[in-house]
Amino acid sequence: MRPIRRTRVGLVRSHTTTGGATATSRSSLDASTLLYPDLKAPLAELDPTSARVMNLLRTIGAMSISEAAAHLKIPFPFVVICADRLIDSGHVFAKAPTSAEQATAPGVDVLERLLHGLQQL
Repeated sequence: MRPIRRTRVGLVRSHTTTGGATATSRSSLDASTLLYPDLKAPLAELDPTSARVMNLLRTIGAMSISEAAAHLKIPFPFVVICADRLIDSGHVFAKAPTSAEQATAPGVDVLERLLHGLQQL
């Protein structure tokens, strides 16, 4: 007796989605990295997952990698690999958010104007 062979329709193995990639060339990409789409870049040469990420960014606008993963219901590591490819191809520009240590404090004149505005309320 032959065992029944069951196939799952619609499932794609993860290594197929990423083209076998398991890591990115950038260690700086994290959940809060913001992705900005290049609206003029052609989508024809993109793989399906990267095209979905680009269509989302073109529709909604700039967003973080974790937001894109949540919107598309794709595991976060896959979106990181797609974002890395999109950056390499020039389809996306990435910017890490400014940390509190990197932020510059406002000048005294800005704080005085803010205080004056609050006092006017």
